[in-house]
Amino acid sequence: MAWLPLRSSFLTQTDLSASPFCAVAYSGNKDLALCGAGARPAGFTGKAGDIPSDAASGTIRGIALQDPHSGMVKIKTGGAISASGTALASDASGQAVEAVIGDEIIGYSTKSSSSGDIVEMQPVDSGIYFGTGDLTVYSTSFELSAAQVQTLNATPVQVLAAPGAGLYIEPIVAHWWLDHGGTDYDAAGAGEDLTLKYTDASGAKIVSDVDHSGFGDASADAHAVAIPVAVVPVANAAIVAHILSGEWYSAAGDSPVKLEFTYRIRTLEFSV
Repeated sequence: MAWLPLRSSFLTQTDLSASPFCAVAYSGNKDLALCGAGARPAGFTGKAGDIPSDAASGTIRGIALQDPHSGMVKIKTGGAISASGTALASDASGQAVEAVIGDEIIGYSTKSSSSGDIVEMQPVDSGIYFGTGDLTVYSTSFELSAAQVQTLNATPVQVLAAPGAGLYIEPIVAHWWLDHGGTDYDAAGAGEDLTLKYTDASGAKIVSDVDHSGFGDASADAHAVAIPVAVVPVANAAIVAHILSGEWYSAAGDSPVKLEFTYRIRTLEFSV
């Protein structure tokens, strides 16, 4: 799904000035309102100062939203959250509650919390809750800036937070997009392939490598799809993007790389 612009002017259906750190969505009239219970959000409001005090119903106001691509957003809880890694949905006030079967997943928790807390949440683009974390399919988007890509061998970048104790991330598919910025990367060479790993640069690969040839050294936009590889699952491990062997950048190259990652949150213990 496409997130709303981070800073733009919206026609507000309801007064949002008292609703910081809440999920919002477009209503049927294409105006901005708090997300409904179990519905899919289009963005998340920021702190109170980012929402004009006169953003009342029927007004057009500039509202700054949080960036879901940053890996974490803050959200107000509408009920107690039992544990890290809990699938979350929106209640009728755009606040986060534990998901029930049929809800659209807005993200998952990073810790237990009480009702009314402001907490960090790992947002997801889409996902329907089926009653167990093992069956729920999540999709999230992340953008690696050109500066991050330039040093991605030396400094892997976290694209998905650790899911919590006793849980691991099971990859389904990774769709990569090199959004060509106008200047090719000048040093992409043999073995300098793009991948996803558990934890850090020394972690196990979880998807197939994207070859540097035709992607890292591309002279135009390039796309690649990576599929899961055999791997021993690692509990409570984050996922990082990494370039193997060396850097694509020596003195030139300015393209960001975007990732759409589809995955499940699985438990290490299961019954058969």
